[in-house]
Amino acid sequence: MPTLPSQDASPIVPAIGDAVAAGAAIAACLQTWGADAELQATARLVPQVLAQTLDLGEVAATHGAAVAALCRAYSELMNIRADAQWNGAPAAWLRTLGYIAAYRDPRLAFLLIAQLWQQVAPSSTRQVRPRQQERELARGALAPLLDMLGMRIPRIELEGLICEDCDDDTPDDWRQTAEEIIATLTLHLPTAECIPVDYTLMLIPTKYTQIHNLSFLGGRNTQKLAHTLNIHVLVSDLDTCYQALRWVHSLWIPIEGTLIDTLNAPRVSGYRALHTAVVAQLPGGKTRINVVITTQTQYPINMWGVAAVHLRGHKTETIPGAWWNHRSAGAAQIMSAAPGALPERLFVFSPQGQLFGFDRGSTVVDFAYHVHSELAEQCRSFTVNGRQVEPAHVLRHLDIVELEHDPKAPGPNRRWLLAAHTSRARSAIERYLKRQGPGAHHGQKLIDERLKTLEQHYGFNLPPEKVEQALQATVRREAFAAKDDLLTAVAAGQYPIDRILHRLFEKEILRLIDIPRGLRLRPHQLHLAQCCRPKPGDVIVGRVYRRHGEAVNLTVHKAVCPHIANHPDLTPLKWRLRPSMLTVARIDLRALDEEGLLGAVMAAIYARQPRVTLHQLHALARHGSARIQFDLHADQEATVAEIVDALRCLPDFTVTDVQSLQLPPSELAEWQEVAGGASFNPYSRLPVHQDAMFFGRAQERERIVEYLRTQQPGVWLIGQKRVGKTSLLLHLKEHYLPARNFTPVFIDFQLMGHPAQTNLFYQVASIVYSSLSSEGRLGDVGAPLHSLFDDDPARRLIEYLQNVQEALNGRKLVLLMDEFSRLTDAYLQGELEGAIFDRWRGMMHTTQRLGIGYVVVMQQQTCDTLVQHLQQTPNDPSWRLMDVGQRIQLRPLEGEDVRRLIEWPMRTHLDYTTETVDAIADLTGGSPFLIQAFCHNLVMHMAHQGRQQILPDDVERVRLDFMQPQDHTFAHMTEMLRGISNHVAAALARLAHTAPDGEVSWAKLRAALPGVAPESLRTSLRTLTEQDILQQPAPDRWRFASRLFQQWLAING
Repeated sequence: MPTLPSQDASPIVPAIGDAVAAGAAIAACLQTWGADAELQATARLVPQVLAQTLDLGEVAATHGAAVAALCRAYSELMNIRADAQWNGAPAAWLRTLGYIAAYRDPRLAFLLIAQLWQQVAPSSTRQVRPRQQERELARGALAPLLDMLGMRIPRIELEGLICEDCDDDTPDDWRQTAEEIIATLTLHLPTAECIPVDYTLMLIPTKYTQIHNLSFLGGRNTQKLAHTLNIHVLVSDLDTCYQALRWVHSLWIPIEGTLIDTLNAPRVSGYRALHTAVVAQLPGGKTRINVVITTQTQYPINMWGVAAVHLRGHKTETIPGAWWNHRSAGAAQIMSAAPGALPERLFVFSPQGQLFGFDRGSTVVDFAYHVHSELAEQCRSFTVNGRQVEPAHVLRHLDIVELEHDPKAPGPNRRWLLAAHTSRARSAIERYLKRQGPGAHHGQKLIDERLKTLEQHYGFNLPPEKVEQALQATVRREAFAAKDDLLTAVAAGQYPIDRILHRLFEKEILRLIDIPRGLRLRPHQLHLAQCCRPKPGDVIVGRVYRRHGEAVNLTVHKAVCPHIANHPDLTPLKWRLRPSMLTVARIDLRALDEEGLLGAVMAAIYARQPRVTLHQLHALARHGSARIQFDLHADQEATVAEIVDALRCLPDFTVTDVQSLQLPPSELAEWQEVAGGASFNPYSRLPVHQDAMFFGRAQERERIVEYLRTQQPGVWLIGQKRVGKTSLLLHLKEHYLPARNFTPVFIDFQLMGHPAQTNLFYQVASIVYSSLSSEGRLGDVGAPLHSLFDDDPARRLIEYLQNVQEALNGRKLVLLMDEFSRLTDAYLQGELEGAIFDRWRGMMHTTQRLGIGYVVVMQQQTCDTLVQHLQQTPNDPSWRLMDVGQRIQLRPLEGEDVRRLIEWPMRTHLDYTTETVDAIADLTGGSPFLIQAFCHNLVMHMAHQGRQQILPDDVERVRLDFMQPQDHTFAHMTEMLRGISNHVAAALARLAHTAPDGEVSWAKLRAALPGVAPESLRTSLRTLTEQDILQQPAPDRWRFASRLFQQWLAING
């Protein structure tokens, strides 16, 4: 048996007393596989020879020279000694010996796998499944060897033995079903032999990258044993194979994308066949049938691989592509040096036993690029002989090299470039790094340094997620292709850092300034000067910019700023009074990821109660490092410092850094709620995720499901901003559609790169894979490869979605596409070609026939702009796309849905009267966003009051809070007030402010706007009504849908 490099005893060496029994078991196993008498005799004697209880001379005398020669060869093989530098798992060493044996003499490999088989399953009638150690031996050594040799029949049996959760789900009537299919097929192929099989073992990778994926030693196992009905059709020659395929596709309904032709491109194991799948209408219903078509002479090779020739006596011609065609040359290459050695020219094995040659000094990075550069760029880790290694790991003779493929892998870096030895790998890595931009890392460093400087200046820290959101927003706004392109521009000095970061600090600081109402300025008209950068505590003034006597902008400066010295229009400003609060801090801890770390951190905090209260905690562990960040409030600063010191000195843990961060003003405002007792507030201004906070849209949801079930090509959700489109999509994804046998995937186009500079079809496929693979729904479907989408990306997406749909076991795939109007906006601005809409339209039509559905969100403003564009371009491609499917218009909530959203979320905490609910409904006008915003503030107010009964005075107090000029609540509405509509809305708001019912007549409006032509005025009123800003309760009378917005506009407009 093998002498392991670690000098451990071989896991398959039998004890001396067991050698005879072991030999008999191995021989019996080989007999079932078709071995001849000579090989069986060798099997019976080998354990005794290796246990040194039987001399080779005795073997020759009693069983002949041939048996003695096999015993000697096997003994020599099992006693191969690796170089002292060989390193790996015991199972990897057995696997290496198996590969060596296959190239030397396949009969030696059969002896080894038969002996391994007895380790895993010593009895063919065994009822108890193998233990964990035996399963690891099977997956680490036996299964890969069977795959290399092409022995599918034993491989299937092995999978059934070691599968931990395999249940026999074979239908009881599968033979009857098979007989019906075969009877129909025989009428047209009378000379064909049809064999029914009740299993399918997915052993043949359909993508090159899967061949080199980790599948047995810690990676995702791409093998799958599934009980399905298969018909193996055996015919006389290759031409008849294709005739049989034609009959199969004409008799039953073929399933698109299931045809795999390996007749003219055989696998390395010698496998050649036509694979297809069809749907047959049988008395029991529709049934999927997998059909495998091959020749009668090829079939033994397909089932037994090289064993068909060397074990079962099958005569066949040389099969192109089979590894054993070059067995002699491979054996010579293998024996050129000891395993683990470093000769001038060395050879390594792929996971499937293929040999690859390299010069001494080559690394695993060179192997990756020798296989495929696309695969290398998506390689997450390298494994050699069953153990993970660094990129600089040098290849040694007969190493087994495996690559973990992940489309989200960070990709090559400078370490890879330094590790690469071959010019092919180095040039490929250099091209990759050039594409990524050599300054990206430096650009991030510059941003981090500037951020730290600004945080020290203003006295608070920005959350990392806000900085990341700002970077992504800049990428979209400035039309960078990716974040790295922005970072490269920053590093090159082509894009100023403060243009990114200043906006974040400006928004936080302006919250703390009291702006005089008499200036009637909105939030977007307020700015913070970058010349002097005022911070809380400084004496400040506002430099006012006026147009026609009215203030249009205000910039906040320090009073001593030299840039505004002697400026005639300066307004003194004050900082808002802030309530006194407990000491609030955010503590950021970084340490090695060790067991018990989180518990030790929590214990250090709880040990100081009641002086400290924990508010929230976030923990992240990655690549051996842990980051824990938590917010707390304490009785004094000294308590926070005490906690920081305690965490820095945690016993038994390696803590690298602990910092106490200052929260920005926006988050301090949330702490004010906590200090006031508002511990529960279900309302939010963000899209709704919780099922309990989603109200209304019952008819829209029913219509969407109806359209999806009737296979409409698409459902278009059209509505104004903040009307609840994204919330509806999230509700469909997380609650409504999964309960109705759909598998939804949420795709946010706002998070992609600029539409003109990114491959949208690949991005969609990647998001589908990321979403469903994390839920374990994709089975054998791998991640999409970017390079494949370079050519005809729409067709590639169709093929990929088809594979995904087939893996969902009857559930319908639905793509929920948010912010799709970004494509149309880019097209209308001349930044995107119209041809993409035709490709998208064809893709939706094709995949609709496969059962895939689409629910797409479009902004109403984009649709309105597109309608105007149609006057110049009647046959516009983007409009043709919207003709695919059905449209659903989302309007504000009405009636009972409004009341439920106002009252139900807090019905067990607060008491509403009919009067207060009606008042809130009137103020918010059925807008889900305004209801959420108003009720959020109302819950905060009631928590401060310490009462449950909501009074009209409480509603009035909260209403006044929304009247501040810098309030951002109405930004989505003011964006729609353009040109004449801005003047009309402002005038109507002032007139409605004095009207008891809030309604304004045509006559009063005409009198207030004498300079606006009547036709223009009516057009503007009609537009504002269509935008749900106004309502028309009677002819020639208008009112604001939201009284809250009307009152804010009357004061600040």
